[in-house]
Amino acid sequence: MTYVITFGCAWMIQANVWQRISAARSDQDAYKMTVMSFIAYIPLYLIVVFTGMAGIVIFDKMPEGGVVTSIVLNYMSPLLGAFVFVGISAAIMSTMDSLINTAAMTLSIDLYPAKHSEERKLKFSRLATLLVTLTALFISLRIRSILEVSWIASDIITTGVFVPLIAGFIWRRGNSKGAMASMCAGLLYCLYNLLIGFGISLPAFWEFQSPLQIILGVTLSTVIYFVVSMCTKPEFEKADHFIALTKKKEGDVFHS
Repeated sequence: MTYVITFGCAWMIQANVWQRISAARSDQDAYKMTVMSFIAYIPLYLIVVFTGMAGIVIFDKMPEGGVVTSIVLNYMSPLLGAFVFVGISAAIMSTMDSLINTAAMTLSIDLYPAKHSEERKLKFSRLATLLVTLTALFISLRIRSILEVSWIASDIITTGVFVPLIAGFIWRRGNSKGAMASMCAGLLYCLYNLLIGFGISLPAFWEFQSPLQIILGVTLSTVIYFVVSMCTKPEFEKADHFIALTKKKEGDVFHS
């Protein structure tokens, strides 16, 4: 359930997923693409499940380097092994450059002041790409498990972004100050847990990567979003515009 909650909530609001949906030519194309992707991912993820089940039969204990690496090295011909390696590398590189681009765009477009010139924005976007890449490299060298890194990333998205983003669709009283406060609190909470994951001894009454850690993070984000929104000036005009725009798009898709 820990993985279902974190990965499920994270992928529901994943920026690179929304980026592809927004790039569709029409709402109808976006709807078709989402449904087709859902159907296509079922057999793709079953391949991963079957690979893990095969590894249980072949190996008595988890081999060093992982199941796939050991199967490629010990049970495949060099030609077939090279084909699998290229396929896996392509999938990894595709995911990496997409996420690096998304993170760099967030820094250079959403957070960087729009008043600067295009040349200065371009320089900052290059710097943002470098910073994101170096940060990702540092984390990957410190935490060698891809599943653990993916879980940490999903936990950051779930705790820091999920609550204010979803609440923005349905709660009219919520405002930008509440959303920012919620995201900052969730991010600090996740960074605290990330330091624990790096082996730094910090006080915590919850177990690292446990259901309690997720529940506490999401609860903290929810409470801060609600309290700050209620204690600050409402933004009904902005909220009404956003909700009306969302409902219009949903109506267009349903009509199509």
